[in-house]
Amino acid sequence: MQKHTKPRNSQKSQKSQKSQKSMWLLMALLLWPAAMLQPQVAQAQKTEAPNEGKVAPATGDSYRNSYRHRHRTAEVSFYLLGGIANVDFDALNGRLVRHGYHPIDAPAVPMGFGFNHRFKKFIAGADWHFLMHNHPQPPDGNLRMDMRNWYWQLVYGADLLQLDQFHLYALAGAGLGHTSIWISEENGDSFNRVLADPTRSTFITQSSLVLSATVGVDYRIETRKTDRKTSFFTLGLRGGYMYSPLAGDWHTHAAAIQNGPNRGFNGPIALLTIGFTRKWHAPGNNR
Repeated sequence: MQKHTKPRNSQKSQKSQKSQKSMWLLMALLLWPAAMLQPQVAQAQKTEAPNEGKVAPATGDSYRNSYRHRHRTAEVSFYLLGGIANVDFDALNGRLVRHGYHPIDAPAVPMGFGFNHRFKKFIAGADWHFLMHNHPQPPDGNLRMDMRNWYWQLVYGADLLQLDQFHLYALAGAGLGHTSIWISEENGDSFNRVLADPTRSTFITQSSLVLSATVGVDYRIETRKTDRKTSFFTLGLRGGYMYSPLAGDWHTHAAAIQNGPNRGFNGPIALLTIGFTRKWHAPGNNR
């Protein structure tokens, strides 16, 4: 009895036909969502077609609003700072009084300068503050003591409200504060005597981390305006609080001083700002 077997070529052709059917089925499954979405896409294109190829007129609120939406303005401000800071000097004053020095009077008067950059509603900049106050008087009339406090911060924030010439904003700052004390004799000594006894003059310093949170308002007076930029004279007020969560050790030029008072910069602050602002904008965006 002879066995009837299918030729190998026919088996291969059947396998290829099955694989082709599987591929066609897979392609159909993949293309089916696109085929279902094609009528919706065509309808959307028909809806947008009347607006394609048209250029908005050079005037009109609709053109200016769309142009402003696509071309955001940017501005830079430079200003001077001055005000009152009720800085906590209690820890340092306790040590000074204990050794017969006159304490530091509060509040201090911060003076400084700064700048910021605005993009959309976001603000980024930097401030430098120098605290002005009385110098503690040593008990010995032959000694002189000078004390300096200053700090700088990077500030970031955003506009909360813009109403005509008024801008209300909030800022958060982080930076470093420095306190330096010089104690020296006021006698007119010779150069050789100073070299022979260098301990007659002492310099100590401390650094600390300074954080702040403030809310401010600016009033702008337009001074010059062109098609691409506008200049303003700016007056402002700021109020907030600064805090030093970390303070380092006191140091001389060469070594650390142990058991010093925890200084830092802590307390409320109020500032007056005065400066100018320049705002750049694309043609047609004059707000």
